[in-house]
Amino acid sequence: MRAYAALIKDLGGPHAVSQPVTARSNRELIGSLQALPADTGAVYLAHTDPERGFVAQRALSEAGGPPLITDQDTTAIGLTAELLTALMRAGRQLATSYVVVAGADAMPNLCPLLMAAGIRDIGIWKQADAAVLPLAQAIQGADAVIDVRDRASSPHDSGIDGPSVVVAPNDPTCSIVAVPGLLRAVVDAANPRMDVGVYGACAHALVMATPADRCLPAPDLALTDSVAWATAQALKHDPGT
Repeated sequence: MRAYAALIKDLGGPHAVSQPVTARSNRELIGSLQALPADTGAVYLAHTDPERGFVAQRALSEAGGPPLITDQDTTAIGLTAELLTALMRAGRQLATSYVVVAGADAMPNLCPLLMAAGIRDIGIWKQADAAVLPLAQAIQGADAVIDVRDRASSPHDSGIDGPSVVVAPNDPTCSIVAVPGLLRAVVDAANPRMDVGVYGACAHALVMATPADRCLPAPDLALTDSVAWATAQALKHDPGT
């Protein structure tokens, strides 16, 4: 976490401080977050169960606390950007592409973000579906697959054959590439309200900054400026801000 905080600052994001939290329940996590200093502009929560992170986001929002962004949110942003880039390079139209999310239960915020980013036809496959609908059948006819399966629960099914576009969180920068710019815009905004529209704007900013030889742009100061600007514009158009 100290490395995350240093990276955010070095890449032009806001001043960041790492704060380890040990929470055995949702209540303990929410209590720890609500006890943060009053001048906390935003919280980036990493290494937390997705459901617990969602509960904490809702609790802080209802209590008027600082915006809470999880590493699940930012990983979904990176994956969405990778998918959009891959589809465009393959000559596919976003609105007519059929995309299957394999392991959708592992990242429940991904499908809403894909829809906000322009993907209209989405198939959802969960590990629990494997007994009645093998993944190989579920992806038939798909233009692309986003593979976010928990490898611990599917150790004997690591490959996907069929679609030419397969996106998975293999790039180590996927979860962090949008964070400095996103946080800078959120901290600078008045009463920011986080939603998939804001995250979709971040994903599109990543796509615009991605060079031809990469799936994602390399984190740098220019990228932080681009993501911060796109996020700020999305927040300005949010009626809740």
